[in-house]
Amino acid sequence: MKGYPPYFLGTLMLTVVVVFVTGLLLIPSLFTFRLDIDWFSDFPNSWRTPSATLHTGMSLLFLMLVGALWSIHMRSGWARKLQRVSGGLLVGSLLVLTLSALGIFYFGDEDWSMAASIIHLVLGGVMGLMFVWHWQKGRRLLMAR
Repeated sequence: MKGYPPYFLGTLMLTVVVVFVTGLLLIPSLFTFRLDIDWFSDFPNSWRTPSATLHTGMSLLFLMLVGALWSIHMRSGWARKLQRVSGGLLVGSLLVLTLSALGIFYFGDEDWSMAASIIHLVLGGVMGLMFVWHWQKGRRLLMAR
């Protein structure tokens, strides 16, 4: 990526993968503690706290990296009318994902917190697919030049 240090793309990709994988590791906690469904009774409970801590910390790093993407990558792409749909969907989804993360912890009502958890889970999975779509579309545009 032009305009970024050589390690930026690797850091971004590693962050995305860690956030996604730790999010997957938190699914049993969602089912057990939010939805009262005991599908994952054999899942080791000792993974929950480290997974949640790593998920939260790497999510904050990801948000900082997105801020860095805003300065060059997003503004340049938007000005050149490149990938506006996939990029716009990613940014909009990230905003909803961030707000739902806050809602999980800070909504006072259990039902609202549970709804935020479900939205966060579904959107997190879909956002992983959107990221791959955006990435592949960008690679194709680069190869076409």
